Amino acid sequence: MYEKWVQYWREEIEKPSLTRGADGRAVDRSAPEFLDALATKSDLSFMLVPGGTLQTEVSAGELQEAISDLYERLVLDADHL
Repeated sequence: MYEKWVQYWREEIEKPSLTRGADGRAVDRSAPEFLDALATKSDLSFMLVPGGTLQTEVSAGELQEAISDLYERLVLDADHL
């Protein structure tokens, strides 16, 4: 599934322009609004969210476990790419 996610977003990013979902206006790749238009292409299968945030609540007591889990999945598993 990861490979499909990467392929989907690479294809979207390489387009010369994107149609923004809210108003249907085409946004050129060089425009500052391009990332906002790109975000409208997100769905449950190919979710794009702002970096540096978690989609679930993590209590202070669970923080170290969450950090360790994310490190293992994002850094240590990168060797499998």
